Amino acid sequence: MGLFEGEVIKRLKHLGFIMSMFGEEVSNGLEDSHFMSNVRFTFDDNPDPYKRRRINMKNALRVLKPKRSPWRLYSITHNNPGQCCVTGIDLRALGAEAYNKALLDPHTLQPVEDGRTLMTEFFLDHLTGKPVQFTAQSGVTTGLPLRSSYCPGLLQIYWLYTQWKYESDMEEQGRNSSFLRSRGIELKPLRRKEVKKRSRPLLVDEIEPFYAKVKMHEGQGIYITEYTNPDEGSKHYGEVDLVHITLDLRKMRCEERLNSEKSKGGNASENQGEVNL
Repeated sequence: MGLFEGEVIKRLKHLGFIMSMFGEEVSNGLEDSHFMSNVRFTFDDNPDPYKRRRINMKNALRVLKPKRSPWRLYSITHNNPGQCCVTGIDLRALGAEAYNKALLDPHTLQPVEDGRTLMTEFFLDHLTGKPVQFTAQSGVTTGLPLRSSYCPGLLQIYWLYTQWKYESDMEEQGRNSSFLRSRGIELKPLRRKEVKKRSRPLLVDEIEPFYAKVKMHEGQGIYITEYTNPDEGSKHYGEVDLVHITLDLRKMRCEERLNSEKSKGGNASENQGEVNL
């Protein structure tokens, strides 16, 4: 088990494996006939990341399945617009603020830091930026589209489930099944060209503050000339590998003298008209 995976397990144990999302804080001010569901979901702590993901997906799928009528086959109990397909609560009473919650990272289960929320992920078109209505499906991610949706807590579980499922599907793509082999289709991993890392001597990193200071005052008696490596056969071709820094002390003294004279002249003009009482 890697260090990162161990940290995730430790963090899960610290949280007691319980995620309580969007509870009482967004129900303030609502009428007594309105409710806010408090979702409690137990995350698995198996040290094997693949087994942990598989168990979490199984548990999430069980929680997310819409409630079905025991009297009518394939009938969804809560299938009205603005209704949660699992709990049946009225989502319109919650308001948009209830969905303005940061998405959770599917690996660390911590809020993402890129600003994405349930609202931006499920209720905004990513291409046009216009509002869209998110509705559930009879089989969670498959089946017939419903008119109802999910409450904020269940929608967070839905987000995590879709991310876990996507990762699982991508891993399965790398395995050549008999279906593909029978049709002469072979999947090869996409090989990306490695970006060459530009290296420089450690001493350059140590004198970086000095160079930044010199660069700040360039032109004030300080002149910097950089030369790139012209050798096309070298692995450092195009990099700056020769730098000349010229310190013109005469120019610096002249600049200081001019600045001093300007300062004195400004003070003299400011003192004109003043009367000491």
